Amino acid sequence: MADQGSNSRGKRHVGSHFRGNNNWRSNRWRGRGFHRGNGSRDNVSNEDFVPTSRTTQQIKWAIELFSHQEDMFDLSTVAEDGGFALDYQFLIENKYFCEVWPQFKADLIETPNTTLAVLSLAMYQLLVNKTKQNECDDMREDLCEKSNLTIDVPYVRARLINYRKLTPLRSLRAALFGKLVAVSGTCVRASNITPLCLVLAFQCRTCSGVLTYPQTDGKYETPPRCVLDRDGLQCTGDNFDPLRSSPRNLIVEWQSIRIQENSSENLEIGRIPRAVDCELMQDLVGTCSPGEVVTLVGIVKAVNVKDSDRGCKDSSMFTFYIEAVSIYNDDRGKKFEAETEPLNETMSSCTGLLTFNMKDFHAIRKIHEEPNLFAFLVASLCPSIFGNTLVKAGLLLGLFGGNNSPICTAKGPFSKRSDIHVLIVGDPGLGKSQMLHACSMASPRGVFVCGNSTTNSGLTVTLTKDGKTNGNEYTLEAGALVLGDQGTCCIDEFDKMTGQHQALLEAMEQQSISLAKAGVVCTLPARTSILAAANPVGGHYNRAKTVSENIKLGPALLSRFDLVFLLLDRPDMAVDVLLTEHIMGLHAGRVFA
Repeated sequence: MADQGSNSRGKRHVGSHFRGNNNWRSNRWRGRGFHRGNGSRDNVSNEDFVPTSRTTQQIKWAIELFSHQEDMFDLSTVAEDGGFALDYQFLIENKYFCEVWPQFKADLIETPNTTLAVLSLAMYQLLVNKTKQNECDDMREDLCEKSNLTIDVPYVRARLINYRKLTPLRSLRAALFGKLVAVSGTCVRASNITPLCLVLAFQCRTCSGVLTYPQTDGKYETPPRCVLDRDGLQCTGDNFDPLRSSPRNLIVEWQSIRIQENSSENLEIGRIPRAVDCELMQDLVGTCSPGEVVTLVGIVKAVNVKDSDRGCKDSSMFTFYIEAVSIYNDDRGKKFEAETEPLNETMSSCTGLLTFNMKDFHAIRKIHEEPNLFAFLVASLCPSIFGNTLVKAGLLLGLFGGNNSPICTAKGPFSKRSDIHVLIVGDPGLGKSQMLHACSMASPRGVFVCGNSTTNSGLTVTLTKDGKTNGNEYTLEAGALVLGDQGTCCIDEFDKMTGQHQALLEAMEQQSISLAKAGVVCTLPARTSILAAANPVGGHYNRAKTVSENIKLGPALLSRFDLVFLLLDRPDMAVDVLLTEHIMGLHAGRVFA
């Protein structure tokens, strides 16, 4: 572990992280009455637990609501997983809940820590009552009333789902600090799953007593003084030894991911896509991999950034991160691994990526009524480029892809590649780059890269050291092919990236990228259609040479392209007149691109 005097967030302890909250309490419940347990760790103070306080009333309202909706929750599964899915739309549409708690919607957004802690504590209390009832059913009634039962109920968290108010990553500002937000983006980095210590036990050197103390903001902290009694007098010792193997320590699983804006969003020219770090704990860890699109609901928080260049111990600069409440994996169609099957149908409506209004439905119906639908779609792809109908048809087929049907063999079924790879080879100035740009914009998950400014790591995956842990663990950062998983990756200037051609062989055929570096061996999905454009050597296509010789492309890579188009600038007066009229119409506004 780190030194006891360490108060830096970046200095982690070997084997566990230390982050916590000052409001942690024991998870044991004795006797009767209202209990505050592990489910209320977040920002609910002891002063709130008086019979007339508003917090107590809110907990009672939530218990009443959950008691009448027990069919929505499998209490045994909730106790086992430590989390339960709570439908946001159900809460705001429930008449009883809206009457007794009309400010719930505002409280959830403005004070999410307290509101979610209330809901978690209500479920915790329901679990305690149910467990106590089951224990009493196995005993005689008179013995049950006289006995002082000890009931152990695990820590539970409310996982809010179906929260549809998405906030763009570029809109994360100081005004949203401490509030509940929902963001959508592509996971570009995922750290290893590591233990996180929320509460650590200490032994006083003066009285040898054992007490627990929360570890706040990832810092190793010791109690300021001992609060135990010794021979009828309160101990005043201030020296402690950590008990790292004590059963009173509270340790959960922790993982950090980075979410980046989707490339399909309207990004401003010249602006780097925004990204934000998100922290997953307990049942949320391991729910997404680099390259997958996720929708995450969480609380905006800030962490102090250490300015090492200026030699300051603590800096006044902060950076935002999101503490996840729930996460929906748009590729896998699920929130978190620990959810029950009946909740999947409810969660499937929370992707937030594709939203349609009545105008969109009318447009879809009108397109569907076209007599030649495929020709209409081909003409709609990059209309600013004149002609090249066959090339546009091939690109359109690459956007749609094929059917991923498994092939049955004697050794069992295996899946074949369903994505179509397209290569356009031709003279400069024929609109190859414009068509690739149009394809990347039309694809729900389109990635556009230029070959002369791309590296192997930028195409596949990068292995970097994680600065948030002890510095000895690695994280995976997804490249263009992984980010385009289940989408399209458009590569311009394909002939300029001869050094990176070998990295494409596995991705184009096996639809995956394997990594074996620094002791890390893993495979990431790269189920993407590669649409590439290349210029011939010398700037003009030589018909006396083969395609491979014109673009210096090896036969192993060329054979992986399903469609190869040659665009040649042949002199033709009739075609040149039509092309001139088309360009003049674009500039005059008579033809819409």
